[in-house]
Amino acid sequence: MRWLKIFVALLIMCSAGCIQKSSEYTQSFQNITVSEAYKLIQNNTNLIIIDVRGCKCTYNKEHIPNAIWDTYPEDFYGTKKDLLIYSQVDSTSMDFCKKLVGHVYGKIYNLKGGIDAWKAAGYQIES
Repeated sequence: MRWLKIFVALLIMCSAGCIQKSSEYTQSFQNITVSEAYKLIQNNTNLIIIDVRGCKCTYNKEHIPNAIWDTYPEDFYGTKKDLLIYSQVDSTSMDFCKKLVGHVYGKIYNLKGGIDAWKAAGYQIES
């Protein structure tokens, strides 16, 4: 009987630890403007910029400086870095962000207007 009580106590402690750990995951993402994204890029050394446009050829043609191209959200599961996501179409980047929620520890940002808004604002593009 004593062993059963110890087992139950350990089980409860383990469950509490698991619940605590999962609550550390980011539970939402934030839509930000181009000017907010620019400031974020300038000031956040813990940031990964991700181009999620469907074809790598569009990335190769032009992208935000220091961005990487990746269309698989699971590649970032467990990351502790902040993520800035952009696409050509807001729905694509928002879907990507939604798939990251609950799976990463860092903050998740969606660039409203995507690369077109970035270019319209006159910010630098790499090719």
